[in-house]
Amino acid sequence: MANRSSDEVERFAAIASLNRMQDIMRQTLAGGKVPVAEEIRLRVKVAEMLSKSSELRHPQFLHDAVEHLEIVLRKASHTSPDYPKYLNLMSQARTSEFMAVGSLRALDMAVEAAREALELAMERDFQTHDSETQSSIATNLAFALSRRHASLGNLDDLNEAIVWTRMVYEGAAKGSDLRFMSLNNLVSQLRRRIEQVYDDDLAEEAEALLNQLATSTTPGTLQNGIATGQLGFITFKKFKTTNSLEDLDKALEYCKMGLESLPASHELRVDMLITIVDLYSSRRSLKKDFLDLKYLVHYSELLFEALPSGHRFRGKHVLEHAQRVKEYVESACSLDEIDNGIRQINKQLSTMPAQFPRKNKCQIILTDLLGMRYTRTSDMQDLIALVDYFGAMVSEQNAIAGKPGSSEPLVSADWVWVLKADLCMIRQENILLDLAQEEVATKFLSLYEPEKPAILVLDEFYEKHSAYLHTMANGTKALLRLSDAEVSTNMETRENEGEASNSTNARPSISGNREYEAFGKRKLAIDSETGDIIWEFDRNMLNEVLGYDPNESSSPLSKEEFAIRESRAEQRAIEKAQSEGRHPNLHLCRMCRDIAKPLRQTQDGYLLTAEDIYLPFGNFHQLLFRRHCVICRLIFSAITTETEELHPRLAAIDREVQGTSLTTGTLSTGEKVMRIEYGLKHVGDIRLVTPQNCRQAVRQAREVTGQTSLEEAIKARTGPVFSRVGQQLDPSLIRSWLDDCDRNHGSSCNSARVHAGEDEIPMLFIDVVVTRHDPYGLLNKEFHVVENCLVAATSREKYFALSYVWGQVEMFKTMKDNCQLRQKPQALSTIAFPQTIKDAMQLVESLGERFLWVDAICMVQDDREQMDRDIPKMNIVYGRAFATIVALYGDSADAGLPGVSPGTRPPQLVEYLRVSSELPDLDYDPRNDRDEAISLTVTPRPLELELDTAKWNTRGWVFQERLLSRRCLYFSPSAIYFQCASKTLSEYGSNEEYTPMMLDTVPRKPRVSSKIAARDNALDLMNLLQEVTSEDERVIKAFGIYKDMVESYTRREFSFKSDILDGFAGVFAVLEKQFRSKTYSGLPAAVLAHALLWAPAGRLPRRGMRLPTPSDLSMGKPDMKFPSWSWAGWDGPVEYRLFKEVEGGLRLPAPLFTNHRRGNTSATNTVNKSNVSQASTETSGNQALDTDTHVKPDSAGLPGKSIQDKQTSSSKGKERASNDESKAIPVKLLADPSRGTTWTVGPPQPSEPWGPPLESNILSFAAPVVPISAFRISPEKEYLIQQHHIHTQGRQAVRRIYDRRGNHCGLWWEQAGYGYVGLSLDPQAETQIRMVGISAHRHIDRRLEGPSRVEGEIKFFDDKFFRAVGRNSGLVNVLVVWADLENPDAVGYRVTIAVVHVEAWERAGPRELDLRLA
Repeated sequence: MANRSSDEVERFAAIASLNRMQDIMRQTLAGGKVPVAEEIRLRVKVAEMLSKSSELRHPQFLHDAVEHLEIVLRKASHTSPDYPKYLNLMSQARTSEFMAVGSLRALDMAVEAAREALELAMERDFQTHDSETQSSIATNLAFALSRRHASLGNLDDLNEAIVWTRMVYEGAAKGSDLRFMSLNNLVSQLRRRIEQVYDDDLAEEAEALLNQLATSTTPGTLQNGIATGQLGFITFKKFKTTNSLEDLDKALEYCKMGLESLPASHELRVDMLITIVDLYSSRRSLKKDFLDLKYLVHYSELLFEALPSGHRFRGKHVLEHAQRVKEYVESACSLDEIDNGIRQINKQLSTMPAQFPRKNKCQIILTDLLGMRYTRTSDMQDLIALVDYFGAMVSEQNAIAGKPGSSEPLVSADWVWVLKADLCMIRQENILLDLAQEEVATKFLSLYEPEKPAILVLDEFYEKHSAYLHTMANGTKALLRLSDAEVSTNMETRENEGEASNSTNARPSISGNREYEAFGKRKLAIDSETGDIIWEFDRNMLNEVLGYDPNESSSPLSKEEFAIRESRAEQRAIEKAQSEGRHPNLHLCRMCRDIAKPLRQTQDGYLLTAEDIYLPFGNFHQLLFRRHCVICRLIFSAITTETEELHPRLAAIDREVQGTSLTTGTLSTGEKVMRIEYGLKHVGDIRLVTPQNCRQAVRQAREVTGQTSLEEAIKARTGPVFSRVGQQLDPSLIRSWLDDCDRNHGSSCNSARVHAGEDEIPMLFIDVVVTRHDPYGLLNKEFHVVENCLVAATSREKYFALSYVWGQVEMFKTMKDNCQLRQKPQALSTIAFPQTIKDAMQLVESLGERFLWVDAICMVQDDREQMDRDIPKMNIVYGRAFATIVALYGDSADAGLPGVSPGTRPPQLVEYLRVSSELPDLDYDPRNDRDEAISLTVTPRPLELELDTAKWNTRGWVFQERLLSRRCLYFSPSAIYFQCASKTLSEYGSNEEYTPMMLDTVPRKPRVSSKIAARDNALDLMNLLQEVTSEDERVIKAFGIYKDMVESYTRREFSFKSDILDGFAGVFAVLEKQFRSKTYSGLPAAVLAHALLWAPAGRLPRRGMRLPTPSDLSMGKPDMKFPSWSWAGWDGPVEYRLFKEVEGGLRLPAPLFTNHRRGNTSATNTVNKSNVSQASTETSGNQALDTDTHVKPDSAGLPGKSIQDKQTSSSKGKERASNDESKAIPVKLLADPSRGTTWTVGPPQPSEPWGPPLESNILSFAAPVVPISAFRISPEKEYLIQQHHIHTQGRQAVRRIYDRRGNHCGLWWEQAGYGYVGLSLDPQAETQIRMVGISAHRHIDRRLEGPSRVEGEIKFFDDKFFRAVGRNSGLVNVLVVWADLENPDAVGYRVTIAVVHVEAWERAGPRELDLRLA
């Protein structure tokens, strides 16, 4: 133990030393004045030291080494003689990273770096003048290829590795270390080659080489041990062929001898232990010897300990070890061995991360051992231990589910705690304890089977005996011994009272319906991210606290009445303070002055505090009338737009949730800030401006110079802080953001992204340099500067890209006839480009950079060949840009980049409050000379709120531009934001995460969207897919990325609606690689069963159509290029709500449809082309009147109205009525209180012919089908929340589905045009509506949570009548279609989606039918 402690001390000291070294280097480089050559030298030296630290078992050092080398490779010249060496170092570091954490992506990059290095070395003839370096590169390449073969089994990798190793071996001097190492590597690679494809000649060669290796080394040395171990590997392969016990034992002997010679950190040790474990496993199968099982467990434990802590296969090995321990314990039949097994598995689980994929299975094995122990002892304490551990598993699962951003579902198992409570009560010391323990054990043992998981036994035990146990617990509590008859009577009583489990085994859910009801009548959902609960305060209490007259009417007030009430309350508060002898500060409102008091005086000055902020601080309307208050003015500015209207995202929040809440937090500098939330959404921070933070908190503070202090400038309200003619950005601040990201953020921000492509493409750039002045010393003096013109280069250059909205302005585009002219010096100086382009050019120059790419200028707009080449390669253009400049402001290219030119943005809001220092409560007496000035400001709004109001963020074509960019500079109307994969920063922002504290003392769980960390970019996750070896897991993760991108993309707008798929083309290219399949009209074929189940996020028309209105009932025709079964066939946002819980561990549902194919590619069911048009025409009139109008509620629900009753004076309405005056169409008016509207719903009407669908868009498949008449669709709409805010009502509604017994069994997603379904308006039309089973979860082990409305969850079904967990507890995912299935040639169309409980679905009698959808 002493030696181990000493080793650990040395290890920690070495880690600390390396950390200090890195800190010193970062500080040295932070100033940006270190020459590039010196920076490269420093980073290479540090990377070499970090790469050699693998024995410290600190994977972060390898990650740091990679980041340093990535920067070296970016900054070093490609023609440098040392460039191949840098690539070789990168290959070594990446390989070491793979060895430490098992990252396949790291291994791929190691191979790529070594291949490039070897290619360069051969081109430059290293073999002649630097053969040592070339041999090193070839050795590293061969080793990486060999490792990749071991992981993926690609024989080409191994064959290539053998080629390079032979080359090194044959070129090495005899007796040299290089020759020994290459010989050992060659033998190892030959051995692996023989294992995969056995070859006698190769086997003989390998054995001869091994004998040569063994005889040339001294026994007991590392070299001899490696050779002996290699002999063991080959003998093991021989055993696999002969199945001879003699060969097996010989292989074991060799491997164990080799293992003894290997140090703990040797890279071959893990392979050796894996082989020994495999050998003992084989010996156990052959001999059935218990001793072999004991050795198997021993070496399995050693294997687990040898794996680095971050290794990706560690979870796999801990599970396999747990399984071996369980087998050993079952064979040993000893209580001591059971206890030892429990300790061993517990110990190993304690060394694993809090979450890893196989943890749950390991825990289940542990519960099996706990259950096994109870069957041996019958001690109720052991049963309680089993229940307690299972309860801990449940709590851990739910803790993960409750984390921000987690899609892990909550586990419904609160029955565990009920069971534990009963068992603990029964076990209380009393005279009946022994008898009670015996009875409980008897009942448990009657259900126990060794092969049945203990948690299932526990589940069945509770299901069958919960009432008995509860009665026993009550009897024990009363110290009574009840007879069986009394127990039965008691159980019957409890069942009659509804306390026992019902016939469907429904149990109370831990998550419940996630609603909360306290002081108010209405329930509102608990915020899933933060756990925040909404409640109402008593009106009388609020009136008293807020100073309202309790005698005033409580009815809703007009705007004028509201203003009068606020004014009166304010005046009363002032008069009360004056009557107490105070001098109330008139620049504060009564809330800030007397009630919440967010600003206070302390001995050390003034402090922002939330100590008394426990009441609602005020909503938009209250703050509007409190703008005389400096604090409320700051808050008001954070929640409103330039026109002083409530920000649209905040206005959409449920009105009962709207309101301001204030918390405080402390930055790393010690500064205390106040976080503002409106409707539980972070909108900014209030900061006190002090001499310590003024340069960072006040945007233009750097411009206050001379004799005037910042405090004086703020007090006078003059100078650069408040001037409207300046307000320009600070180039040095932006440069510091970019430099920090470039130098310190590593691969997350700087590596070639997986979607950026590896191709170097020709490009045109704007060279923005207009003078030779180089303030940053960035340009090589010998470099010829081409001034203010277009230059031809490639994507390898360092350049900025511009992302903006063109709008309706003259773009002065580059065309064939001016392209050559624009490449002459100063050619661009006379062109009146739109302001955004001019500002971008000025910005790039101010940053000391040269190249800018702008689509309108750098792509020859009338050169079809170039456009066809470059448009599909926007992934490279934006992916390789050093940064993307984003114009958030305005709706055209003339809007400019606020802050680049003088006077283009408003001054920052900095408030000034005067107080009398000798008076309390921030009072102010103008007659008192002892006054002080307090300056306050508010930070910019979070970037996501700026994106919400930007026209740029609504455009479809910019979707890829943001996703593909490595880092972005966003120019909003009042602030500049920087965002990369690591950080989001802003001018005068807090720019760091901190823990908000309620009442200054209670930590509050931060919201995901409030974090300073990186952008939410689904493509950033693509690289992680390379680490996934399981095909199912990879598909699940890829589908999760796909659905996130589709949900975001479909919210965008296109000037030309038909661009919907083209605007997603770059993403499709990436997705097809990940899914390893084509996409069908935007849906990946590999996951078609899941991709079909998108849901509308509002009322969507078909693409090319429009929604009807009361004044215009015409809807037009759909664009038949886009099929109805694809989201691309509909115009508007869609969601994949049915897959909310998949990423949390629930598997994707099993497909129910078969034989799917696109187009008429099958020999069966071929449609005669002459009938296609007719069939399509006859079946095209399937959409109905479905509009909402703002009418008085008392007009709702009047059946039998004629459609003419709703006609207006519009020309289209008149035409429709006059052409069809003889036909009155029956409609229903349905009140919709949630939206304050009334729906006018009518049956489907004939429409103009749609024309035939494209054959390539016809999707054919077979699936189970149920007529809609098997169910009843409720007319009541329940609106879902917006996915990103739980208290914001969305535009999409669902309706409940009921089976023929009247039980709620599913949900129906409302779809525009089909509102008549379920209203009995046209039963004949409804016969064409079919429910098609697409996929299903037959059995689930935890309750699926339904979609949410503002008030909480909408359950998928009523769990009083349908099972929520266990057998037949799942859901069928349904695609609802309009189709004439009596006509085999007919083509159907998508209507919507639905979900139905599997039991209700089966009762409806589904039939397997062939379908064809267009």
